[in-house]
Amino acid sequence: MKNKLIALLGILGSAATTGTFAAALPQDTAAITVHHETREIAGVPADIFWADEPQLHPLLLLSHGFSGDKAWIAGQFDADALARRGWMVVCIDNRMHGARPGPHFSHDEIQKTGKVDLLELRQAMHETANDVSRMIDVLVRDPRVDAGRIGMSGISMGGFVTFAATARDPRIKAAAPLIASPYWDDVPRSTPFQFVNTEAAFALAATSDPARHPERFVPRSLFVQIGDADPHFDTAKVHAFCEKLAADYRDQPDRFAFRAYPGVGHDATPEMRASAVAWLERQFGFSNGTITHPAANARSTVREDEFTVAAAPERVFPLLCPVLEYDWLPGWECDVLNTASGVAEDECIFRTVRKDSGTMTWVVTRYEPPHLIEFTCFNTTTEHVMRMSIRLDATTDGGTRLHWRRRWIATGPAGGDLVEHFDHKSQSEIIHAIERFIVHHLHTGEKVRD
Repeated sequence: MKNKLIALLGILGSAATTGTFAAALPQDTAAITVHHETREIAGVPADIFWADEPQLHPLLLLSHGFSGDKAWIAGQFDADALARRGWMVVCIDNRMHGARPGPHFSHDEIQKTGKVDLLELRQAMHETANDVSRMIDVLVRDPRVDAGRIGMSGISMGGFVTFAATARDPRIKAAAPLIASPYWDDVPRSTPFQFVNTEAAFALAATSDPARHPERFVPRSLFVQIGDADPHFDTAKVHAFCEKLAADYRDQPDRFAFRAYPGVGHDATPEMRASAVAWLERQFGFSNGTITHPAANARSTVREDEFTVAAAPERVFPLLCPVLEYDWLPGWECDVLNTASGVAEDECIFRTVRKDSGTMTWVVTRYEPPHLIEFTCFNTTTEHVMRMSIRLDATTDGGTRLHWRRRWIATGPAGGDLVEHFDHKSQSEIIHAIERFIVHHLHTGEKVRD
């Protein structure tokens, strides 16, 4: 009865699937030991899967469908197999599901009343998407996680959550929602149940559905898959949304894909799941089940990281200055070559000389306080140029989320070698150290002395 109910309700959960997709993917990793841990991350019950590997793990967040739980989605995606291929897989319990505290959707109650509260479902999606950001805040501090490679997928309700979380959190670099829509103003059809509170649910959709902000997906990677005969949302609207979004990806078409399966209803088929994983792995540089660190092209590589501090952008932004860095950054030394104000400004130029990285000349190429600063750094020793932008976004609790984007571009053989053998682990450690130094200074007004 439970499986029948899930299949009928499928508003946001697909159960009409058979088996998993693991056989469709090359598996030469059976001997690798997979670790499995169940714990709360930022208050969210989660199942975590990973294998002992020397490199950092790309992170894959998975969200289940209506009436499912973290164990269900782990089975649908074969989390063990994904961990053997190099992922750290985190399967979550959505709000009002699994081991989450508080009221749950009860199969017995729904069967007895014949009603489903659509507003409660939409609120659960909305709140779960916010939970994902809080989980990422914790997970990026895990030394095993590659904070620059965070992906997400989900089925049905989990696909809706994936759309919303990706639109809200730029740290999710690639997403593959299945049998879901970016619109929240549809009432599922072809079920024997009555959906109540629909007007209130539509009011929530008017402020919260991801389709209202298509610009937030670009340039991150997005792969949308639906069944063209799915009665649980308006597939024509999903077609139109994806056609419009594709135009925004015209300069980077490899980062966007949409596929609608003729005759398929509300069913996340094994083909869909296999395609989602294969696509996510291409985005993050997997080759035959092995994680690589490919350059964005043959001569460059990109890394993006984020962290949050408990201070407003107006307080944090001035610290991103070659002069004021003496106050908080241990070991910092530079020669300021050009500045009218005496601190950072547009076209401020300074030079650093270090044994490990050679002579580097830095130019401030964008200066938009308190939200954005960009540097271009020229290194003749290691024959590369680095472009670094730091964006500061205010958080709802008065803090600041700092988004770091760095691109290394080779200008000679030494730079080509740097790009080819790029050390993501060291770069991740650098950002974690910078976070610690800034937090310490904001809290104490002093510089870390160790």
